[in-house]
Amino acid sequence: MNMIWHVYGPRDAGPGERQQMLSRAQAIFDQLGVQAADVVRVDVPGRGASAENADREGIVRAEVDPALPALQSGSLFGGRQGLMVVDGHQLLKGEADIIAELLAAADRETVVVVVSSGALPSTLAKALKAGETIIAMGQTVKELFVIESGKVRVMVPVEGQALDEQTPAEVARLVQDCLSKDPQGRPTAAAVIERIERLLAGRPD
Repeated sequence: MNMIWHVYGPRDAGPGERQQMLSRAQAIFDQLGVQAADVVRVDVPGRGASAENADREGIVRAEVDPALPALQSGSLFGGRQGLMVVDGHQLLKGEADIIAELLAAADRETVVVVVSSGALPSTLAKALKAGETIIAMGQTVKELFVIESGKVRVMVPVEGQALDEQTPAEVARLVQDCLSKDPQGRPTAAAVIERIERLLAGRPD
């Protein structure tokens, strides 16, 4: 089961698009059985003058600090806990480096969702792409919907555009199912994960 996710949209995301991204992040926690009370939310502040000083001194800002213990310890009751980092693109390099290092050793019962509008600092981006991590990106109909998972990278165009000719048939079927106009015909997040994992294992539908 993949426990580390990245949800991102365009750099100029408006309020509506931002809400869609946050809703998608919450849906991941719901799908993986993480209760709202067990999710630590960290809202990363902007990069002002104080941020430049903190980055130069290697200090984790107070707003970001709660992410560290959330990654270092599992749930006290043995269940899953979650960490949602909002506006991850605003993380300072030092903060991103620390979070990336902790992700590598994070409890497998901790679900981590990073939400960003635009690119993340390079060390954190690499950590999210490592291993079997699935990254969901592009949350509006105006944007491409991309899924990355280990060996598979699928660019899914909006309605009316064609898939790349090299797209495997099994992936194309998954894309069409996800874009179904009938909500009941779209696979759940868990079903998408299962189908992608079968693709990675060489066991198509």
